Amino acid sequence: MKPQDIDHIYSLGRPSLSPDGSAILVTRRSPRVDHNDHVSRIWMIPTADGEPPRRFTHGDRDAEPAYSPDGRWVAFVRPDGRGRPQLHVMRARGGDAWQLTHHPMGVAAPVWSPDADRIAYLALLPEPGRYGTDPAVGADQEPPRLVTRPFYQADGLGYTVDRRRKLHVLDLPAEGRPADPWVVLDDEHDEEAPVWNPDGTLLAFAARRRAGAERESGVDIHVCAPDGSGLRVLTDGSVSGGRPAFTPDGTAVLFVGVSLREDRVRWREHNFGVWRALVEVREKAPERVTAKGSVDLMPPITANALGVCFPGDRLVFSSAHRGVARLVSYTAEGDQLSLLDDRYTVGGYCAGIAGGKPALAVSVSTTTSPGEVVLHVDGKTRALTNFSGLLSESLAIREPEEIIATASDGYPVHGWVVRPGGPGPHPVLLHIHGGPHWHHTSAVFDEAQVYAEAGYAVALCNPRGSLGYGPEHSEAIDDKLGTVDADDLLAFVEQVAALPGMDTGRVGIMGGSYGGTMTSLLIGRTDRFAAAISERATNDQVLFVGTSDVGWLADPRPHGESLDRLVEQSPMSYVDRITTPTLIVHSEKDLRCSFAQAQVFYAALLARNVPTALLIFPGENHNLTRSGQPRHRVERFRHVLDWWARYLPTERNPLLEGNPYAGFPAGESIVDRKSVEAEEVVR
Repeated sequence: MKPQDIDHIYSLGRPSLSPDGSAILVTRRSPRVDHNDHVSRIWMIPTADGEPPRRFTHGDRDAEPAYSPDGRWVAFVRPDGRGRPQLHVMRARGGDAWQLTHHPMGVAAPVWSPDADRIAYLALLPEPGRYGTDPAVGADQEPPRLVTRPFYQADGLGYTVDRRRKLHVLDLPAEGRPADPWVVLDDEHDEEAPVWNPDGTLLAFAARRRAGAERESGVDIHVCAPDGSGLRVLTDGSVSGGRPAFTPDGTAVLFVGVSLREDRVRWREHNFGVWRALVEVREKAPERVTAKGSVDLMPPITANALGVCFPGDRLVFSSAHRGVARLVSYTAEGDQLSLLDDRYTVGGYCAGIAGGKPALAVSVSTTTSPGEVVLHVDGKTRALTNFSGLLSESLAIREPEEIIATASDGYPVHGWVVRPGGPGPHPVLLHIHGGPHWHHTSAVFDEAQVYAEAGYAVALCNPRGSLGYGPEHSEAIDDKLGTVDADDLLAFVEQVAALPGMDTGRVGIMGGSYGGTMTSLLIGRTDRFAAAISERATNDQVLFVGTSDVGWLADPRPHGESLDRLVEQSPMSYVDRITTPTLIVHSEKDLRCSFAQAQVFYAALLARNVPTALLIFPGENHNLTRSGQPRHRVERFRHVLDWWARYLPTERNPLLEGNPYAGFPAGESIVDRKSVEAEEVVR
C-alpha cells in the first residue's frame, strides 16, 4: 500500500435493518485523493443468499440511513446546496428524496418514533450574527465571546458556547412537503444521543443540565415528552453516561457510563459499563448492570461509541477485549457470550427481525478488510458483503502476527507485528496508539500497511493503560503516565527487534496523541531509537489542562497540589536529555492537544541543536490521520517516509535526491546497538 492508496481504505457506518429483515442499509465512506474530499454513499444489502449489494442513494455525501419502523420510509442526511447536512426522506422502495430541514449548521442523528410519524434529530443552533447567519458580519467581526465555564470548545468544531446542539422533533409531512420542526428544550444546554421510548411518548437523551454541572464532566440521562414537557433527570451526577436506550418494556433506560471521583470531574475508572436508570425516578444513583471491570465499552464521548440494543429479550453491546471489539450478549446473571468470531472487530450494529427470528446487523472489520456487513441470526453469522474484494485485487494487505512480550516486571504485553515481507534484515518502527485508554487492533490499519510496504516491520502493542484488558490494566497508569506503560512499550519493541529477519540496531519510534506524548517522553529517557516522529502530542501536561478541549478532565487543579505530578509526566521535563532526531507533526486547528504543544517542544529541541523539524497542517484538527483532507493525509505519509528514509533507509524507501530532510545531521543517537534495556528506563 502506497500513500496515495488511501482511496481504497473505506469505513462503514452503523447499519439499519429493515423491519421485515429483507435488507440492510449502511454508509460506506472513503477518501478521494484526486478530488481532495470524502465520498459517503448509502448501500442496500439484501439479506437473502445470492443477492449482491447495490447503491441505494445516488448522492456522494449521504449518511446515517434509518428505516422507518413501518418499513415505508428511509431517513438520511444529505448536504444542501451550501454543503450543510440536512435531513432527507425517501420511500424505502426507492425514488426521489425530499429535504425536510434547513438548519444553518446542519443536522445529525435522525431517529424515528415507533409509529413512524415523527423524527427526532440534533442540530447546532448558532447565536444570531455568528457563523455566517448574518452575511454582513464576517468571522473576525463577530462580537467577543464571554466564557464562564471550563468546557467551551470541541476539537473538529471550534467554540461551543455560542452554538448549542439542540434536540429537535418534526412531524413527517405529506410526501414532498416541507416539515415544521421544533426545538424540544429551548435553552442554553446541549443534548446528545436522543432515543424514543417504545410507545413514542418520551425521548431520552444525555445532557449536562444540573446546577453547577458546567464545572463537572458528568453527563446525566434525562427524559421528556416530545414537546419538552415533563423534563426530569434520571441520574444523580455520580455517573457520567451516554448512548441511552429504553428497555423493551419502557420502564428503564440503559446507558453506557462510568463512575466519577468525588470532584465529579475525573473518572473513577476507565472501563465503561452498562448502567440502568428507572424512568419514573428522579435524580437517583443509577444501578450497575455489568459488574465493575467485567466489560470495556467505548466511552460515549468518542465518535464511534456504541450503545446497547435488544434483539429479542437479550441485552447486546460491543466490548473491547484484547485488541478486538466484540459483540457481547449479557445475561441477568452476568454471563457473557461473544456472538461473533474474534476475527471480526465490530464497528456498528442494530437489532431487528430476520426470518421471523431476532437478528443483529453488524458492520465489522478484519485483518484483511476495512469493512463488511454480517447478519447474526439464531447463533449463526453470515457474511453479506465482500466490499474488500476490489481492495485485495489492488493491494497486497499484510496480516499482523500476534506477539506477547514480557515487561521487566514480568507483565505480559500483547500486540502484533506487521512484517514487510522478504528476507530482511528489516528496521523496526514502534507505533504507539493514542488514548491512552484506547487500543491497537488486528484489523486493517493504513499506517502499518504503508510502512510495511516501504520495508519496515511495524510493532503495535497495547501497553498498560490501554482498553480491553481489564481494570487493573487500564488503571495502571492513573497519575503515573510514562512508568509501566514505558516499560511495556520498550519490552515489546525489543522482542520484535529480536525476531528473525529484524535489524536489531535500526529501530524508530512514532505515535500520535498519547502515542506522540510517549514518543516525546521516551526519547528523553533513552537513546535506543535512530529517530522519532512525535505527532499531536501533549508535551506539557500543565499546558494541556488549560488549552485542550478536554483538559479539565485531566485535572481541574493544575497548579498547587497537582503541579509536581503533571510536571513529572511531561516530556518537556526531560527535553534536556534528548539527542534523537525528531520530526514534530501537528495540525494548526488541533483543540485536543493544542498547536502550542508542538511549538514549545520544537523550540526546546531547536535550542539544544537536536536535528528537528516542525511539520504543520493548516485547517486540520486532531483527527488528521483519520479524517483529514486526503491530500494532506498523503503528504503526511510522504513526509513520514522521507524522515525514515533519512534515518532508517530501506531498499524500498531509500534516501533520494530532493528529500527535504537529506541535509539533516545524523544526531547523537546510537543506532548500531541496543543501548538501553526496558528495565533501565529512568522514571
